[in-house]
Amino acid sequence: MLESDSITATLDVLEEHLDHVEIKVSSIESEIKAFNVEAVQAPRFRGLSNVDNARATLKTFFMVLLDLNVYKKDLENKLIE
Repeated sequence: MLESDSITATLDVLEEHLDHVEIKVSSIESEIKAFNVEAVQAPRFRGLSNVDNARATLKTFFMVLLDLNVYKKDLENKLIE
């Protein structure tokens, strides 16, 4: 009886985790469906008065892009687990 209760409790926990993952997947799917490629604008570099400012702006841009890619990869790995 005790073993049966343990298995039931484990299944309940796993079901909660599955529900959480399904909610996350559904959220991501809705974000993907809502994404509009036409609304994406190219970065604007108005107001850059010299090369140093341009370098700083591009460095920041690529750091954010890298962070975003790392976040996406981590999220994919967590969803796979």
